[in-house]
Amino acid sequence: VHTSSNAHFERSGAAQQWGIKTVVGIPVASPNVGRVVVVFYSRHDRSKDQDLVFRLSKELTRLMPSPKWKLIVDTSYPPPNTKPASIDERNANKEETEDTTRDNTIKEIITLLCQYMPSNPNSTLASYCDAFVSLRLLLLRPTRSQEDEDNVRIMIGSYTSYKSSGRSSIDICIMLACDFQFLQRSATTSTSPTVKNEHAKAMPQYVFTPPQAQPQSDLLSYGNGTSPMLSPVHMSQNILDNVSIISA
Repeated sequence: VHTSSNAHFERSGAAQQWGIKTVVGIPVASPNVGRVVVVFYSRHDRSKDQDLVFRLSKELTRLMPSPKWKLIVDTSYPPPNTKPASIDERNANKEETEDTTRDNTIKEIITLLCQYMPSNPNSTLASYCDAFVSLRLLLLRPTRSQEDEDNVRIMIGSYTSYKSSGRSSIDICIMLACDFQFLQRSATTSTSPTVKNEHAKAMPQYVFTPPQAQPQSDLLSYGNGTSPMLSPVHMSQNILDNVSIISA
């Protein structure tokens, strides 16, 4: 960024002053303000590493950054003779306003994507063509899944943030494409363990059953005349006498 123009990186002058060469901004979900962008500066030329960015985003999200500042807009008090609107009316008006703002923002993003959609394969934006098309088709869908709705909400927040920071239209398009590609990779990575578990569940289960032990009664019956394999042993009188002497 130290050699970039002010149109591409507004703080290029400060980057040259302090020797900053690489900058990366990582969006991190926040429980109270929606999303926070964490910016890292480096004095070295760092190569692009999407896996490293994904790991940093995952670790920073675990910290749950919660800024304490609040934006308060002071509007004048209503006239004393004006009857305040009921809670239901205020909620309905608020939802209608939010829906209108959301629809207008989606239309702005679609128009912006159509404006900078690359048609030349040699264009500098050709590498973002797939992200442009996928994001545009997602915004044009009349019905979306819950995951798609979450992605649309994130992209609207990104567009609003980039626009309020004074970014140029082409920079906003590129950053939206990068954000959408990151969301798609995150969704693919999070669903991989589930596929492995499903394969593990489909594996056949084998149960080893040990052979049953022979009943004790059958063993005790050997030599008593009840076994089909053994019969009583007939001894002569001399052998019986010797046995008696030895036993004594």
